This record gives sequence, structure tokens and C-alpha cells, in this order.
Amino acid sequence: EFDAIYVPCPAFLAAKSNRKVERVTKIGLIYATNETLKGNNVSKRMHDYLIPLYLQLAKEFRVGIVCHYVDEIDKAIQELPGIDIYYSYDSKDYVDIYNQFDLVVGGRVHGIGISASLGIPGIMIKHDERSSTTDGFLAKSIQVGTDYQEVKALIQDMSAYIGRYSENLLEHKENVM
Repeated sequence: EFDAIYVPCPAFLAAKSNRKVERVTKIGLIYATNETLKGNNVSKRMHDYLIPLYLQLAKEFRVGIVCHYVDEIDKAIQELPGIDIYYSYDSKDYVDIYNQFDLVVGGRVHGIGISASLGIPGIMIKHDERSSTTDGFLAKSIQVGTDYQEVKALIQDMSAYIGRYSENLLEHKENVM
């Protein structure tokens, strides 16, 4: 009746610039915990899945942890020792933070979205009804509990074709605009 057109979440349009990712040298892992304020938190099941997954990924890939909330930082440092943590109190800084990565993995819709806006492909860990929002960012998806070897294989596959994934994102963003 209103001739509405479906477009992805506006996070997909957040970055003014973007780039084609040519190879994966560093992976951004989006942290989340069940011990933050309601609305910012994730389930204990999701959190308990992330920690061993991220620790294992850190053994095999060059990674960094991105925190979206200040009350996540201390816990992330404690649970993921030795891994660089990225955080800013100012949301506009996340364009620069995510632009340091070539692939992003996590369960935060807006982290996957801003990365996609930059041309950086993502893997969404689907953990609630909002997770399907990342389909509009052309993100690949896994479920909480997906076996590590399956996640690793997905990362390796995406890394092998990262230029194509990134190019598809850039074309998609242009079409959405």
C-alpha cells in the first residue's frame, strides 16, 4: 500500500568510505557477555560459547577483540588474556576500529553491519531473533554451538574468496544507496 522498499539496517550505511578487502590478515572478534546491562547483554549460553571459540581462533589466526560497552572491557581482558582489546566510548570511532580488520566474527548486529559498510565481510553468530538482520549485510551465519572445526572451515573458505565477498558487499551497498 505504501510502496515500501526493504533495505538493510542503517548500520550498513554508516561508513562514508569503504575498501575492497584483498586478503585476511586480521580477524575482529566481537565480544559479548551476559553480565552487562539488560539490553546490552547476551545469554549465558552465547557468552559461554564465545570464550572457548575465541581462545581457539586466537591460537590459529591473528585476532583482536572488539567491545561495544565499557562494562565488557574488564571481563574481556580477564577471559581473553593477551589478545588486543578495542573499545571507544564514542560510537563514531567504530568505523576506524573495525577498519583494522579484514573479516569480523560475532553476535553484535551493529558490529557486523558497520564492518559490512566498510566492505569487510562478517560471520554472524545467531543467538536471538534480531540476528537475521545481518542477512541484509550479506553476512554468513552460524548458530551458537557450531563446532569449532566448522567455524574454522568457514573462515578459511571466506578467506580464500575474501575479495569476492568484499566486492559483493561494496556492490550491494551501492545498490542500497
